[in-house]
Amino acid sequence: RVQQTLLPTNDPTLGHYEIAGLNHPTAEVGGDYFDFIKISENRLGIVIADVSGKGVPAALIMASFRASLRAQLCSECSLSKTFYQMNELLRQNNFLDQFVTAVYLDLDQSNYTISYLNAGHNRPLILHSDGSYETLSAADLLLGLFPMQQYQQYSHPVKSGDIILLYTDGITESTPIESLEEEFGIERLVETVKTYSYLTAKELTKVIYKTVREFSGNTIQSDDCTIIVIKVA
Repeated sequence: RVQQTLLPTNDPTLGHYEIAGLNHPTAEVGGDYFDFIKISENRLGIVIADVSGKGVPAALIMASFRASLRAQLCSECSLSKTFYQMNELLRQNNFLDQFVTAVYLDLDQSNYTISYLNAGHNRPLILHSDGSYETLSAADLLLGLFPMQQYQQYSHPVKSGDIILLYTDGITESTPIESLEEEFGIERLVETVKTYSYLTAKELTKVIYKTVREFSGNTIQSDDCTIIVIKVA
């Protein structure tokens, strides 16, 4: 219950972006994290992160990551500098050799260009209205292990009808009990979103999670599941 208070309770609205997030920990507490952070009247920060390990240690690192990120973000600060500082803070207090992977998206309602930074996390996907999709492949190293690591901010255009997906590996690496080597994977995730693209962003997060659980036979999974859906109008 305490950890759930650190996650968003409401989905934000921002101009032509419809946004929703969903988190299901595999245990009572988990190491997945997502957040919606208002930067200014026109800008919204969206972050999804995954802490290595499970249970209470991962949850504590997640809480520390959240507090540090929210303390350092501002409208004038560059993402590159913010994540450089985040890496140093996590590394200097990393007594259990745990690390964090994260993606940060900066949305601006005044245009159709997103800015993003990826610190070793699963690559975000953009599904287009014609059925094709692409991966935001630019990424840097994870947070908390390597000193003086540099992080790069990238930009990418989006258009009306696009659906942006951020997710943790609990989604794509979910496996059925009868075939532990077969994973849900990117292609099934894309097909699920294409099939139900007419749904709202909130409904899509629930359908994705339901589909993953049905694929795994509702067996207990080894990792938390977190998904963020952003629909561009």
